[in-house]
Amino acid sequence: HRDPDVSAASICYSPDGASTYIGSQDGRIYNWNAQTSQLIEVLQCRVTDVARKVNPQQEIHESVMDLAIDESADRMLVVRHQSNGHAVTVWNLKSGQEGTEVRFVQGTRPHASFLKGQRDILIGNSEGLEIVSPDLRILRRKLNLFGNVYQSSPDGRAVVGVNSAGDLELWSLRNGKLLATGDRVGQ
Repeated sequence: HRDPDVSAASICYSPDGASTYIGSQDGRIYNWNAQTSQLIEVLQCRVTDVARKVNPQQEIHESVMDLAIDESADRMLVVRHQSNGHAVTVWNLKSGQEGTEVRFVQGTRPHASFLKGQRDILIGNSEGLEIVSPDLRILRRKLNLFGNVYQSSPDGRAVVGVNSAGDLELWSLRNGKLLATGDRVGQ
């Protein structure tokens, strides 16, 4: 299905592969049936309201830049780019409601994902990587992994990422130490 009014900025599948979620540049999330291409629902985030409370005079332009769904398909992380920074929220997919907690992130566009096998969340960008709780409180301050590409290991004990120089790095999530490095990716 093609909708000329939807300009996709991010996409993710539900863990069962039944739904495709598309984050758009208009600030909405479109939930499509992956088999039939039928639109199931449109989710409208209210991060704009929160951002306006921070700076009511500033006009806010936003787009959904990153989406991630946890293994149980109960929660979806939404990373929104706004004209005044980036915001991360958690949606309850069972109720269709956006959580009230918002984590504002400075620096370059963040990437967010759920730690495999855990309820905790990774949020990272050029400023480093944070581990946060389901209510978006910081559990562990930033690892010195500076880059926008990373993923947690299947056991949730390590994270692999590409740093700003293009080198592959493996970090322990237990003690925050660098475990290994690799040559530049793509060279």
